[in-house]
Amino acid sequence: MKRYNYKFFWVPGIITLLASFIILFSETKWVLLKDIQGKNLLAFAILSLIFAIPAALLSLFRLKIALVIYYISLFIGFGYMLSIFNADMAGWGDLAGLMSLFFIYLFGLGISLIAQFVWYVFRKYRNPKPDLFK
Repeated sequence: MKRYNYKFFWVPGIITLLASFIILFSETKWVLLKDIQGKNLLAFAILSLIFAIPAALLSLFRLKIALVIYYISLFIGFGYMLSIFNADMAGWGDLAGLMSLFFIYLFGLGISLIAQFVWYVFRKYRNPKPDLFK
């Protein structure tokens, strides 16, 4: 039986945690020009952890297609959040940006799991094993 080495499954989670924390901090500090307080740092850390846990789990279960699509959706979500932050929506830009980030994040996570499932079904039924006793 083939054994997998689960030694480094946490690496994508840590990378996602650090990258999302840095992006959230920098967009809030320098794009929205808001003062950062302790509760902001705690909120950024919790939000980054919410983004990092699925990345670590997708890596743990070796769902490569889902992990790539998940990272693409996070990249698009952070980019769209930045564009909404720059739009100056009369004080609603920060809330609209975070809501769009969550929507794109959840949509991307769902699409990534569906794509991985389709790939699994395709590979399972692509080449059926021949029946030798027919």
